[in-house]
Amino acid sequence: MNPTTEEIELLYNLFKKIENSDLLEKQKKYHLFKHLMSHVEWCYRVTGITRDALICFKKNNFDKPKGKIDRGHLVDLNQTYKYLKNNNLNKDKWWEYFWNNDKTVLMTTDENSNKKNKQISDLYLIDYKKGLFKDAGNINYKHTRKDKEFLKELYKEKFNI
Repeated sequence: MNPTTEEIELLYNLFKKIENSDLLEKQKKYHLFKHLMSHVEWCYRVTGITRDALICFKKNNFDKPKGKIDRGHLVDLNQTYKYLKNNNLNKDKWWEYFWNNDKTVLMTTDENSNKKNKQISDLYLIDYKKGLFKDAGNINYKHTRKDKEFLKELYKEKFNI
């Protein structure tokens, strides 16, 4: 579930091409960046879940509670973009910065709504290499039986049940 060297090279080159274009307005460059980086299998990888989100799942029998849970970046994507475009980074440094800031957390919609000063409940880490909560576009994620079982076990562990 990690990107290949070829994918990184392509994304870096496309980013540079977009940023160096005189044909695109500033806002369109950001939207293209977001679109480019959010439609690959490993994007928005889930690396944790908040306590409030886990409780919300429990209240919904560990099924996906419609409209109540988001995959939210801890570092705002716009902030990441601004750093990448304003610093002339080589491919390796560019990628390292993006990869470190592309981590997401399952959190309640309320926790995710405060963009300026994200206040989240306790954070429980998830190893993204387990392939849980895979991308389904934007802030959506797939919720499989494997994900549901993982949440049940995590709830038991964290709440001593």
